[in-house]
Amino acid sequence: MLNEKIVQHAEQLLSSHKPSIVLTISDKSIPDLALIRAAHRLQVPSLLIQEGPRRDMLPSVSGDLPFATFIRWTKRVWHRANWWLGTGRHRFPLYGGGGADRIAIASTFYRSLFLRGGVASDKLEVTGIPRFDNLVGLREKSAPSKDRSCRVLIASQPFARYGVLSHSEQDRLQKGLADAVNQLASSVSLDLSLRLHPSEDLSDVAVLRESLDVSFQIDEAEGCPYEVLPKYDLLIGYCSTIQLEAVAAGVPSVRWGSKEIDCFFDETVSLPVARTSSEFVEECKKVLRDPEAACNVEGLERETGRLDGKSAERVADLITDLAVN
Repeated sequence: MLNEKIVQHAEQLLSSHKPSIVLTISDKSIPDLALIRAAHRLQVPSLLIQEGPRRDMLPSVSGDLPFATFIRWTKRVWHRANWWLGTGRHRFPLYGGGGADRIAIASTFYRSLFLRGGVASDKLEVTGIPRFDNLVGLREKSAPSKDRSCRVLIASQPFARYGVLSHSEQDRLQKGLADAVNQLASSVSLDLSLRLHPSEDLSDVAVLRESLDVSFQIDEAEGCPYEVLPKYDLLIGYCSTIQLEAVAAGVPSVRWGSKEIDCFFDETVSLPVARTSSEFVEECKKVLRDPEAACNVEGLERETGRLDGKSAERVADLITDLAVN
């Protein structure tokens, strides 16, 4: 709960440091919200920088309902009133609704999402997402050499740990993927690696490890994705931002699909999706033969913004404009 004492503490912090601008990548945590509100009181400009693809700027109301618009506006007013009054259950706004003066966003596609979430149009500035800038230079990638094994990376996700799936559902998901990889390995020589999510440990992928018949190693590289991805010819995942980073870097990705996982970027990026072992083998072989064909650049840029390596430059210009003017 954000209370007045926390905001006052943020005011004292800003008053002592006298910043020209307050920057944040989130407005959904107590410290971020307190700093944004304190900055507003002290007339210090604030900028929220979208650091990755997301959908939490949207209200959780089905757009297919005939009365969805009425419900959406009613909930928006209710949430905003509770936020400012500090009452009720809904004390935190949707992403982008925390009061920052401006928001640096990925693309015109995201502009429409923020507008649907109730953010004023004059707050939004399309810049792209700086984290994707360093991936652009890796796009020159050819098909795997026939004189070596195909280097494949599986990117794991802690669905049970986050409450997205039950442990039994996660076990079935991992077992299905392992069976599919085993079938692929029967016809394609694989140099297989497994990369854990930062919040995972080996116990989270026990079923996957035990079910794989092909040998593999754990990729423990601590570098950023643009330092890790160039080693690989193919990335396999469930529904992870690293799959978008891979495609941006010219590394094709195949998604292991499940009815329990609603992957938000299916509607934009259209990664190859497999739900059976035979589909998986077919899709993997297809993208390995022609990596470029697996990259839907137009769809990808709806999530990442322009892949021209200049997103950070545009954000920097916006920071300068706000801080100086």
